[in-house]
Amino acid sequence: MVAYTTEQHDGRQTAATSTARQIVIRNTTPEHVQGMDKLSQLVYNYDHFSRVDEFLSQIRIFPEGQFVALDMTIPDAPQVVGYTASMRINFDPARPRFKPWADETGYG
Repeated sequence: MVAYTTEQHDGRQTAATSTARQIVIRNTTPEHVQGMDKLSQLVYNYDHFSRVDEFLSQIRIFPEGQFVALDMTIPDAPQVVGYTASMRINFDPARPRFKPWADETGYG
C-alpha cells in the first residue's frame, strides 16, 4: 500500500492511502538487476548496451548504498519501478576532483 499525506485548505493534514500499487523500497540484490536494466533502457532510451555488470559491481562494492523500488501489487511477480545508486568517495572540498565519471567510478 502506498501511503501519503494531503493538506486540506484549512491547513489540517490528513492521511490517505491508495491500494492501486504496493511499492516497497529495499536494498538492491542481484535478483533485481535485470529489472533495473530494463527500466534504465526505457527511461534513458537506449538499447545498445546493458548496465547489468555496472549494477552488480555497485552491489558488490557498496551494497548498503543501493536501493530499489518494487511494485509488489502482484506478489509473485514484483516489478522494478525505480532505483538509486550511491557511491562512497573520499572528498576534500579544498581539492575537488575533476576526473571523468568513468574514471572516478572505475567504469561503474
